[in-house]
Amino acid sequence: MIQESKYQDEEIEEYLWIYLNSDFIKNLSDERLTEFSNRLLKYYENLKRKKLNLDYHFSDDDWFDLVDILDDYET
Repeated sequence: MIQESKYQDEEIEEYLWIYLNSDFIKNLSDERLTEFSNRLLKYYENLKRKKLNLDYHFSDDDWFDLVDILDDYET
């Protein structure tokens, strides 16, 4: 969805992939990893509902919501 959005550039997608592939996930406890996964799933489900509107594109608000989640779990 980020990649297809006309309001976002490739840097955001690249940042997300680098972040998720970094060591931060390895450093989370099982409990924190479960919490993180659940929050990402809820976030994704929310985006999926938004995308039902065919004119919807990944917005800056969506990005900031995602960054809030990532920041909460950064070690």
